[in-house]
Amino acid sequence: MASLTTGIKGGDKAQQGLKAEKIAKFRLSKEQTQFVTTFVALDNRIVTCREYIAMWMNFFRFFAEDLTDKEITPEEEKGFFQISTHLARKHFTFVELMGGTFERGNDVINLLCTAVSLSNIQAMQENTRSKLELDWHSLFLEMNKALGRLIRLLPGNMPLSEALASMDKISPLGAKPLAPGQAASAKKAKPAHSKVVAALLALPPMGVLGLDCFYLGLTKKGILRIVTLGGLGLWCLIDFVRILAGKVDDAQGQTLS
Repeated sequence: MASLTTGIKGGDKAQQGLKAEKIAKFRLSKEQTQFVTTFVALDNRIVTCREYIAMWMNFFRFFAEDLTDKEITPEEEKGFFQISTHLARKHFTFVELMGGTFERGNDVINLLCTAVSLSNIQAMQENTRSKLELDWHSLFLEMNKALGRLIRLLPGNMPLSEALASMDKISPLGAKPLAPGQAASAKKAKPAHSKVVAALLALPPMGVLGLDCFYLGLTKKGILRIVTLGGLGLWCLIDFVRILAGKVDDAQGQTLS
């Protein structure tokens, strides 16, 4: 009996030694620990959230207008596929960094799986396409709520505009910033936004969520719309008139087409 007990204890020690050896193998280096710490830092989470929201808005841009009688070009299909693929690639990182502030990751995947191509969306029945757009808007609102929750975690009593301005100076972890010449070229090459789409997005209930502002890249103004509910609808109508009158430019200062 004593020898059996000794054998069991010896086996337990051997297993403990094996576990300790495995833990040692998976221990992060100093550089890896620093990367993980930076990766989960609040400012990187905020920047990542804003980047994902911008991609989500760009994704909607492809089917914001009526596709019923539209002739979809191969270039448009390629662009739609690229942004969908980019969203799918960034999805896991976004959901992990958001944690409990955004819990609809599966809904995002379901929507991406439904909207596999512009031709597919075009062939949808009207009620199916309407549901697709409503789901997009619902998720867009939840993403902005998640962004708001993260911004409220910033230290001190920094005003919202100041907090967002400070985030503008930070690139998402792992992103390679463009050289000054490349940035100028990219800005110049970016096509102007559609006046019609912006005006439609300014109308309630979409305007209450600031969708016209986000579409034009006016993030701070869009968040202000959400917080104030579009001035109870008044600002939505004012924006609608100003957009159609050609008095609103996008974030790059470009005239709407």
